Amino acid sequence: MSSRIPLSQIFNFSSSLNSQESLNDFVVPDTPLPNEAEEENDDPFSSHNYDPTVYIDRFDAEPQIIKTAIALQTFLKCSTCVDSANVPTISIRRLNFGSRSYRSTSNGVRAGLLPSIKFQRKGYMNLMAAGSDLRIPVLLPAKPFSIYKCTLFSSSSNHHLYQAAYTRSTVMLVITILSFLYLALPARSATGQATNFNISTVELQSYGCNVSCQAILSESNTADLETSGTEFDFDFYSTANNFSSSAPGDLLKLQPVDSSVLKIPDGIATFRFQYTSIDLDGTIVPSSGFIAFPFASPAYGSQFPLVAFAHGTIGVHRGCAPSSSPSLYDYNSWVPLMYNGYAVVATDYAGLGNNYTLHKYTAFTAHANDVFYSVQAARKAFPGVFTKDWASVGHSQGGGTVWKLSEHPLVQNHTSGYLGTVAISPASKVFDMAVETFERIIPRPDFHQFVVTAELGQIVYGLKAFFPNYTSPWFAYEMRKRVELANLMQSCTLSFMGLSLDLPRDQFAAANGTPATDELFKIFQDMNAPAQGDPASRPILIIQGWNDTSVLPQSTLESFQATVNAGNVAYLMRYPGLDHSATIAASTPLWLKYLDELFAHTKQPCTSSDTTIVPFNLDVAKAPSELPLSEQPLLSLLG
Repeated sequence: MSSRIPLSQIFNFSSSLNSQESLNDFVVPDTPLPNEAEEENDDPFSSHNYDPTVYIDRFDAEPQIIKTAIALQTFLKCSTCVDSANVPTISIRRLNFGSRSYRSTSNGVRAGLLPSIKFQRKGYMNLMAAGSDLRIPVLLPAKPFSIYKCTLFSSSSNHHLYQAAYTRSTVMLVITILSFLYLALPARSATGQATNFNISTVELQSYGCNVSCQAILSESNTADLETSGTEFDFDFYSTANNFSSSAPGDLLKLQPVDSSVLKIPDGIATFRFQYTSIDLDGTIVPSSGFIAFPFASPAYGSQFPLVAFAHGTIGVHRGCAPSSSPSLYDYNSWVPLMYNGYAVVATDYAGLGNNYTLHKYTAFTAHANDVFYSVQAARKAFPGVFTKDWASVGHSQGGGTVWKLSEHPLVQNHTSGYLGTVAISPASKVFDMAVETFERIIPRPDFHQFVVTAELGQIVYGLKAFFPNYTSPWFAYEMRKRVELANLMQSCTLSFMGLSLDLPRDQFAAANGTPATDELFKIFQDMNAPAQGDPASRPILIIQGWNDTSVLPQSTLESFQATVNAGNVAYLMRYPGLDHSATIAASTPLWLKYLDELFAHTKQPCTSSDTTIVPFNLDVAKAPSELPLSEQPLLSLLG
């Protein structure tokens, strides 16, 4: 459901333009951009009646400033409307975020790629200050107003208006109006919704998302926004000015989190931070995360024991960052560490929060770097507060991350202070698991009840983030369109996965398609998977629900056997009857005790083990599945 932004909201007028009828009269027909030859003219716009244009160079545009530009368009008889999240949805002739341009039609916004350079015309100036956060040039039709271009600039500390005109005195009237509008805006941090954007029904249908898909999307979008929130701090997550001169593990930004907006247990003190890490290609990248402390300070002369927590899948787009979540993405995951007196440093992973680079989902080598360097940066943020000893805990995506961390060259030496890791429901070899999924799960009539099938879309996103020309040849055309739709909407994990749930098998998987022949996918696994023979100097505790439909037990079992065969010490704990998310809470007493022993330097067994936990009463125990499914189908996979 969309709502208009009335002029009275910014102009303080008594009247407003709330109805579609009042806007239809203002629609200006699309006109083509002039060709390159025309650009040689002194006034390339003189013979063209251009459609109104708003474009935003950066996606982290402050919603209120977008409202200002939109209201100005409407005032100057340029049609517009936005949805309830202040996201332009229809009747804007062209809205450009970076290189992606959204052109409106009579039925909704159509997405297409247009080079931003097309909007940089001869005779116009962009007066931008260093470190600027936002630029909104507004192009108006030549009649009744002269062609002009204004540039707005906003920074985290204050706001300024820079303006430039291309001849004609009438432009001054427009600039004056824009100035009054802009000065009326409060000088505040740019916050707003950064994920799970709504688009029109027609646009959804163009991606093959019809009634059933839209119903799933409605529910999953709501759930995602409850997790990710709608108050993303664009200023904080923008790349720090000192990034270019930084080294891995450097602290770039530190900010206390307003406890009044957090949905976490009382007494916990949290800070979000930005720091530097190393990406999969070896380049230095910014990353972000949070640092959390129990209420009580440690005893005099002592320090907080430090645990690096690696989160499970929350999404692949910047707005899905756990450090921006009202709950800091706690799902009985990191908060139990607070109750045992541990301080927690939790990375978002590069590409979530800050968007300097794309998030390379399941690139465990890069994620392990993010965890390691988050510890270094946390020590710089709070010198002398943490013990030299530290350990890591991760679940799902984070489970694979900390498993890979245990093999990281920088933690093999005891001088690193690294004690060991807990990998819960760990994703490990995603290529192998995808092959298993296509061979043994996709042919089943109940294949959608295995969450791993829905997760493949995000894995494809991660592959494409590293291999830009990657095409996911084993997905059917309809499923590839759903992945495109998720990217357009900037969907977090529930809606991303939900977009696949209504597809029949022939629209999910390509005919005779299999990841087994996907060479790039195999290369990606070889670059990132743990348990490929690398040494781990410290023991690894691996916890796996044996009814897991997201990370298949067979995958974890094979990786466990591989790491043991490589000479590493690992302890596998099987939890019968438990699915992916339930395992982390059910196993909490075990892994907290294990951490206590690590920090107490209690000697651990030198031999690996494979143990099945005996439940007190499995029939009565709360053991929710990710989706309705009995344990029997999974047991049939294990043989």
